[in-house]
Amino acid sequence: MTFPTREYKGFTIELVPDPDPQNPEDWGDGPAYLLHYHRSFSWHADKHDLPTTGPKYLEWLGREHYEVPEDEREWHVFPLESYIHSGVVLAFENQGSFPDRRWDVSRCGSIVVKKSELWDGADAQVVAKQHLDTWNMCLQGDVWGYKVLDAEGTDLTDEDEITASWNNYGEGDAFEAAQEAIDDYLRRRAAESSPEDYSWVTSEMFDNALEALVDEMTVAELLATPGIREILNEELNNAVLERLEGEREDA
Repeated sequence: MTFPTREYKGFTIELVPDPDPQNPEDWGDGPAYLLHYHRSFSWHADKHDLPTTGPKYLEWLGREHYEVPEDEREWHVFPLESYIHSGVVLAFENQGSFPDRRWDVSRCGSIVVKKSELWDGADAQVVAKQHLDTWNMCLQGDVWGYKVLDAEGTDLTDEDEITASWNNYGEGDAFEAAQEAIDDYLRRRAAESSPEDYSWVTSEMFDNALEALVDEMTVAELLATPGIREILNEELNNAVLERLEGEREDA
């Protein structure tokens, strides 16, 4: 099985599935919480005396939500539907694009958002959707660590040269964490080397810096660089003569 890879500053980043990811509520601190009660997947946050079973959840919905005037409710409640077939996918109620709604879709939970924990200007539905998306990444295995390979294929995370990082939700965050680790590694290499030691400079870094310098030069500056005119004269000799011949015919 192959996993996502990316080239960065002369290194190869290879993502690795996290074998034991923390779920979003192990490292989060509200204001959104998942409540889900199904034999294939059951979860309740261990906070705020939230219900621990399906029957208690139904009682809680009535007591804490539907039987309370809207302006007195302590929670925003966003009912869910779950597609449970060789895994679990969560969606807001009636919003899931699931292939067979008759058999594999259940309604057995909610994302709940504690009003008192929302920050100023926060949109409860946006917060709930972010929490839902994060839980789906967890349930579908979109949580990653990474390897960083040098040009010889040596895994620098295995050699303790580059710090490994796990529990990165989504490929984008995982690649970003790996790139930050590479940048930190290169800064340390540069700081530890002598002024004349450029072993920390990779070929890609050199090429990128060279292209940036050339882009900043005028044509006159470039041709004045020793050896450049002679190289261009040799490489472009026929093209120059053809252009001159074409200009003569057009005159």
